[in-house]
Amino acid sequence: MLFVNPERKVKEIDKILRKDKKIVELLKKLVNYKCQFPECNSTIPTEKGVNYVEVAHIKPVFKGGKSILGNLIVFCPNHHKEFDLGIKEILEDNTETISGILNGKNFKIDLHNNYTYKVE
Repeated sequence: MLFVNPERKVKEIDKILRKDKKIVELLKKLVNYKCQFPECNSTIPTEKGVNYVEVAHIKPVFKGGKSILGNLIVFCPNHHKEFDLGIKEILEDNTETISGILNGKNFKIDLHNNYTYKVE
């Protein structure tokens, strides 16, 4: 083993710097740290005394989506992953409302007034 010289590989890693932290935190506060998906009552208390939630992009960044109001939605971690990875059909998407079908369930969320509607 003294004469074994493993090949050295250099790997380049892209680093993405997020500049949306302020709007993300303000949006979480606006919705009182609650998941905006209809009828979700998920709670994950944090040491800071608020509920843990995440912010998802309705139109993903890799498809040209921006971190702006109307394209951001607050979800619990489960609904965030389901929204990103599940079978989804968006039927209505504007600055006030998003509605569609997510994994076979109809949903409608009023983004403008932060009201959630019943899942059908």
